[in-house]
Amino acid sequence: QSSCTTGAWVAMEPRSSTVVIDTEGMLAVSENENERKRLLLKVLAVSDIVIYVTRAERLHQDMFSFLEDASSAYCKYFQKELESAASRTSHACAVSSVGPALVLFHETRNTEVLEADINSNLIERFSAAANKSIRSFPLAYSDVVYVGQRKPEGTATDFSQLRRAVVGFLSHNSVRLPRVPAVLYHQLTALNAKFTGQLDTGTNFVGGILPDLLFRCPKRCYACAH
Repeated sequence: QSSCTTGAWVAMEPRSSTVVIDTEGMLAVSENENERKRLLLKVLAVSDIVIYVTRAERLHQDMFSFLEDASSAYCKYFQKELESAASRTSHACAVSSVGPALVLFHETRNTEVLEADINSNLIERFSAAANKSIRSFPLAYSDVVYVGQRKPEGTATDFSQLRRAVVGFLSHNSVRLPRVPAVLYHQLTALNAKFTGQLDTGTNFVGGILPDLLFRCPKRCYACAH
């Protein structure tokens, strides 16, 4: 499995009036892994639906650790900034108090995908990623759906089940309200303006520990040195 996208690409899907953002994956080669992770977290924060694609024989723990980090970053840093950015636009909209819906698209070649007791399995893995004593899904996600598919070598990927899951979330607006593209642009611009700055390339953060250095203000006060 490799990444064929560099940075983030944005397009408008006219039939469903949906803004689609494609980002480089966790396996992408980057000169600064910390900046790449910060970019991914910001894109996830402004999204209504997140599709996490993994092609592996099993669900690896580093995936759950990253998604747990994304949940923590949304609750700790992004939620208030998104609300503030939306309020500064000329478009009337209500910002949801919860984060995006999460679709896990798991494609295997030789092993069977999860079928029985899927929710219990995912809850256990998320809880382990965050070292939680109480088993629960990450707070930021409004919903989590697992879409598994076994694809033998030489066959094409069937995206019909994934498409149904995404269409279902797009038609369900009781939790996440639609936004015009201008609001989305202002929100992403606000996150880029506040959470930016040079990041050290020599420090690699491990999953399960929220990397505060990715988001704290890079400026230092001359008076108090903080």
